[in-house]
Amino acid sequence: MENKRHILHIPSRITRYAWKKKAPLTILIFIVYLCFFDKFNLATQFRIYGSLADLKAQRENYVQLIAEAKQDKKDLEQNYEKFAREKYFMARQDEDIYIIETKKKTDK
Repeated sequence: MENKRHILHIPSRITRYAWKKKAPLTILIFIVYLCFFDKFNLATQFRIYGSLADLKAQRENYVQLIAEAKQDKKDLEQNYEKFAREKYFMARQDEDIYIIETKKKTDK
C-alpha cells in the first residue's frame, strides 16, 4: 500500500513544481511549439533559406548576363559591320567569303 501511496504522491510533486515554475515551463512549451508544430517550423525555415540562397545565385547570374548583353549592344552600335561579318557572314559586293570548317575528332 505504501508503494501506491508513494506513486500517487509523485504527480502531485510534479504539478506543484510546475505551478511554481510556470513561466519557464510556458516558455519551453512555446519554443517547442514554434520549432515543431507551427506553420513556419524549423524544417520550413531551412527550405526557405535554401531557396533564398538559390535565388540569390540566379540573380547574380542574370546580372552578369545583362552586363554581357549591354556590352554586346554597345559593340554592335559602335561597329555593326564587324558584327554582321562575324555573326552572319555578310560581305561587300566585291568580296568573297570562305568558310573553313574543321572536323572534330571523336574518340571511340
